[in-house]
Amino acid sequence: MKKLLLGVSLLMTAFSLSGCKQYESNLTLQDFADAYIEAGYDVDMEEKPLFSLIDATDAVIFYMDLDVVKIYEFRSSADLKNSNFEFLAVNDRFGLESSGDTATDIFNSVGTTE
Repeated sequence: MKKLLLGVSLLMTAFSLSGCKQYESNLTLQDFADAYIEAGYDVDMEEKPLFSLIDATDAVIFYMDLDVVKIYEFRSSADLKNSNFEFLAVNDRFGLESSGDTATDIFNSVGTTE
């Protein structure tokens, strides 16, 4: 009986700890690029800024008229926060560097349901 209670107790502990994991979405850098492409902008996923300087895992750079847009991807939202880089906008584990309102609006719309 003690073994059964111990087993149940361990299972409950494991399930409760797994529920504590911070939610990370399934968004990808390509999802962000697709949003800008759908809005009529050219995005070349091969064009990369120096993302390793801020410990990002990937990034893309492109232009919206005269505005430079950079989107950085991090391993987690915690890694993004620990990068000590100030982004114009943050969406999950992605950061936006840009000066345009339209770029920000598109960036913030990714992953939202309408």
